[in-house]
Amino acid sequence: MLRYILQRIIIFPLALLIANFVGYAYAYYISPIQLARNPYTFGNFSISPVFPQYFEYLKGVLQFDFGVLPQGGSILEIIVRAGIASLWLLALALLASIGLGLVLGFSAVRIAPPKVSSWLTGMITIGLASPSYYIGIVLIALSIVYVIWGPDATPLFPFQGYGIDAHLVLPTLALMVLPTVKIAQITSTMLAGEMDKQYVVAARSFGHTMQAIRKRLAFRNVLAAVIITIVASLRLMIAELIIVERLFDWPGIGRLFSSTLVLTNRSDIFLFPPLLAALLTILAAVFLLSDFFAGILVRYYDPRQSG
Repeated sequence: MLRYILQRIIIFPLALLIANFVGYAYAYYISPIQLARNPYTFGNFSISPVFPQYFEYLKGVLQFDFGVLPQGGSILEIIVRAGIASLWLLALALLASIGLGLVLGFSAVRIAPPKVSSWLTGMITIGLASPSYYIGIVLIALSIVYVIWGPDATPLFPFQGYGIDAHLVLPTLALMVLPTVKIAQITSTMLAGEMDKQYVVAARSFGHTMQAIRKRLAFRNVLAAVIITIVASLRLMIAELIIVERLFDWPGIGRLFSSTLVLTNRSDIFLFPPLLAALLTILAAVFLLSDFFAGILVRYYDPRQSG
């Protein structure tokens, strides 16, 4: 465990520095090319070496100065506001996915013989074939149909805009479908496999119920795989924020990231090197920290992973 922690502590700064430089260099070199190809952009664009500019930028970063946008506005403040908006969405979607996925996984396990119920197999097949952007489009389409054909011109849940209220419902549903079925799939499959093992037979001979065995013994043995699936689901949700937040006009990190990569009416942030570098650094930090804590939990619950 200690060696694992020390390795990650050593890797973190180097990985974050690489992510930061890649984001800055990509925007620095690609932005002039993209702007030169844009028929609505005028002016001559030249490309000079990136390292002098990057070192100046890095000095400010080390003093927690991430710079300002060309049209004004602190990059740090913009990222904090967007991060808080995305955090609400991610937290709700992840908690709902974990809870519902575990309930479905436990409910689908059959004892005699040990197997996964067919109703969950069908649900998993449909869920794995439905990425979040597809679910989001379907939800928006249904909302529009309800507005047109419903009893009034008001949707059941808002499908555009930001708010810590009913605005959360549709983007959360779009984000949580795929992670939910993944967690349910791993939980049910692993638990069904545990039901055939010798310790289950021994526990039954001592009078323990199958429900108690599943929750207290079998689930602990599959918890490492469930934790890994939850972390993978979190990474998937973060990646899908780019599309989901744009679909639902949610002012989070995903929409900010997509606006940085795609030329829109927010041309002041299109491929702006300090902003793209900061966003990639944050994403790398989230991925590294989630893997770090997941690794600690996996090694705690399953000592076989410590090697």
